[in-house]
Amino acid sequence: MEYTMRKIEDQVFLTVRQLMQKTSLSRPTISRLRRLDENFPRARKLGPRRIGFLVTEIDNWIATRP
Repeated sequence: MEYTMRKIEDQVFLTVRQLMQKTSLSRPTISRLRRLDENFPRARKLGPRRIGFLVTEIDNWIATRP
């Protein structure tokens, strides 16, 4: 899977769309996980209308899922 990731201050981020591709989760499911799952990685604000998730946190979260 190839996608362009944003790198800010040596941290690599995935946008919501990239997260959807990586995890096969839908946008509503990601929104629900953000609200209800305390183990789901925190979103960071990348711009006025864009959020991102740290790749390392997403990879760790995937590795710990049953």
